[in-house]
Amino acid sequence: MKIGQWTELSETFCQASLVVYKGQYLNGIKCGEWNAFFTTNVEKQYKLIGGGQFDRNGVKFGKWIDLHENFQYDEQVIYIGQYQDGIKEQEFYQKKLQ
Repeated sequence: MKIGQWTELSETFCQASLVVYKGQYLNGIKCGEWNAFFTTNVEKQYKLIGGGQFDRNGVKFGKWIDLHENFQYDEQVIYIGQYQDGIKEQEFYQKKLQ
C-alpha cells in the first residue's frame, strides 16, 4: 500500500514525454496536492507544468491544470479549469506551453 510522498512516472514516460507526478498517498489513495513536472532532458531540471488537489477520497477538486493525454516535447498542451466532486465544472481552457 502506498503511503507518504511519491514520485511517479507518467503512463507515457519516454524520451519525448519526460513527465513525472509528485504528491502524497494516504492509505493507498492520492490526497492533497499533486503536481506534474516536465523536462526535455533527464539531465536538466524538471519544470512545474500542472497539477491540483485531491480530497481524502482521491477525488479531484478545485483548480487543476491537466496535461493532454499525448503531452510530449513537440505537443505541450495543457487544460486549465475547475473540478467539483471529480467532475469538470465547465469547458477547460486549452493552452500550448511551447
